[in-house]
Amino acid sequence: MADIADRAGELEQADRDRAIAKQARIIESMRGSSGGRTHCADCGDEIEPERRIALPYTGRCASCAHDAERRLRLAR
Repeated sequence: MADIADRAGELEQADRDRAIAKQARIIESMRGSSGGRTHCADCGDEIEPERRIALPYTGRCASCAHDAERRLRLAR
């Protein structure tokens, strides 16, 4: 029984390791890039550096993200 539990734990850890590695590759690919990575896809203004650090995958500035979320809530 312990063998099955050990194997399940190993598989879960391997899944987590793959997910972390994937996110690391995404973040690394975003470093040093320009255009859509540093500027908002909606308004073209620069995305705040603090926001890019907190949400490296973001494509919108805080204002446009807020507007998009509000439109999404209203559409429901």
